[in-house]
Amino acid sequence: MTIVNGFIIILMILLLAYSTYRAIKRKSVLMLIPVCLQFFAAVISVMSFINDVEVLPQVEAVYIFFGIIPPSVLLLYDYRKMVEDFKSKGVYEGLVRSAPPDEPCSSFPPEGINGIRKKKQLAEVIDDLGFMPENIRNNFRRCLIQAHTLLERGDAASAVRIYKILSKAAGSSYAMYYNCGCMCYEQGLFEEAHSAFQRSLRLFGGHDDERCSIYYNLGNTSFMLGKYERAANFYEKALEIRPDEPDTLENLSYTYVKIGQAEKGTEVMKRIPADESSYRPHFVWGRLYSEAGRLEDAEEELKKACRLRTDSVEAREQLAKVLMKQNKTDEAIDVFNEILVLDPGNHMAWYSKANALARKGLWKEAAAACREAVKLKPDFHRAWYNLALALDESGDRKAAIDAYIKTVELCPGFAEAYNNLGIALSLEGRREEALEVYEKGIEKAPGDYRLFFNMGICLMEEKRYMEAAAAFRNALDINPEELEIYYYLGAVLTEMRHFNDAINAYSSALRIKPADGELQYNLAAVYAMLGRYDIALENLRAALEADMAIIEDVKVNSAFDGMRGNSEFKELISSASA
Repeated sequence: MTIVNGFIIILMILLLAYSTYRAIKRKSVLMLIPVCLQFFAAVISVMSFINDVEVLPQVEAVYIFFGIIPPSVLLLYDYRKMVEDFKSKGVYEGLVRSAPPDEPCSSFPPEGINGIRKKKQLAEVIDDLGFMPENIRNNFRRCLIQAHTLLERGDAASAVRIYKILSKAAGSSYAMYYNCGCMCYEQGLFEEAHSAFQRSLRLFGGHDDERCSIYYNLGNTSFMLGKYERAANFYEKALEIRPDEPDTLENLSYTYVKIGQAEKGTEVMKRIPADESSYRPHFVWGRLYSEAGRLEDAEEELKKACRLRTDSVEAREQLAKVLMKQNKTDEAIDVFNEILVLDPGNHMAWYSKANALARKGLWKEAAAACREAVKLKPDFHRAWYNLALALDESGDRKAAIDAYIKTVELCPGFAEAYNNLGIALSLEGRREEALEVYEKGIEKAPGDYRLFFNMGICLMEEKRYMEAAAAFRNALDINPEELEIYYYLGAVLTEMRHFNDAINAYSSALRIKPADGELQYNLAAVYAMLGRYDIALENLRAALEADMAIIEDVKVNSAFDGMRGNSEFKELISSASA
């Protein structure tokens, strides 16, 4: 029993270590409950083992119900979740992932909303350190000068590090935390920026204008973190101090749209004094209406903005997006041309114009526009990919293959590019190269079922049926609801004369789409080859009810040769042909 008890103790300690690790990684306070229970059970078991005390059944129950069952359940749950995520995303993330951060969200270019209030001048920050002894204050001054020098040189990350250290050392300086928040925001460190601004607000004791700026910046950081209701609350507090501040009103209106309260957002915008001859109100209204889904109103406002400022690229970019959403492709192309006159080096305008041309089926023109985009930005993998698509559609498959290859060089995890490259190579008769591409794609994106599916088709064309069947089954493991995979798997299994497996494949597909005539037809053919003519007839009737055009295939398909003397079969063919 000593060996058994020792094994149980080791198991409990290992499970306790896993639960502790899980609680730390997921930053979960609730996880402390099972950790404490496990710790309690582990201590009892260790003490019993050390003192060689006979374990009572009640104590053994404590071991099991507190020390083993809860962490085992969590371990199994984490393992199952890991496998599901691997299959769906193709990404291995381990048993325990860190608690997912709130994703920064930006819906308006360049970051969505009017920017934060500016950093305080160096002199203002030093003045806020007046509570310090002169010698310490001088040391802070030197460090702050160094931080601002680093900022001017473009080394913002080092400046942020200095401000973080100084903010903690200063303790009660709101200006230090305020500037630290501004710098973190500019670096995209929105969580850290939010914390710094909150600390600045708690320490602030001055006049309301300064407090208004902190509220506004807190609103911005909340918005960028996707916490829109909190952002709206901070903007409202800022507006209690400055009711007519246009930037705050604009940001609040965008925030309400993100919450799903578009009408409330437009009501907020009406509070902004608007001059009909001013560019800014029309541009902002256009963006707001676009986000709220009021595309016709957005188009009208943005067209006014473009007329008022004939050199505005940003208004035209927004207008083109709105026109594309309304399928006004020709007008959008005209707007893209206007942008390119104003800014010939705008690679995104060339790229967007190419997409518009592709929508019209003008593939050669789309390819030419994509070439301009990649000429201006050679590492723009999406433009290379769209160039490949346009070249493929225009018939220049060899050039398309080169563009696909460039795409995967720039973005090795781009599964769709591997798929299309493999298909293009296969159509060129270069199937071995296509198979190599699919293998590389699967290595980079193992969760994309299409790579396995297309590999299966390629292997099927090479008459490597067993390998093809394995590829199709891998595809189904990832996406068991994809009907087309069952068609091909059934066809491959039929070629291999694995008729029962083929029947299972087609039957599985019928559970997804019961009224599919082609599936019923394929099942009828397999049953006919097995000599099970009664079931073949039933499936054939169902197939013809779904699609009478199948009758021509039935007449020439050798699978039904054994049935052609059957009176029911003759009657079915005759009635279907009539």
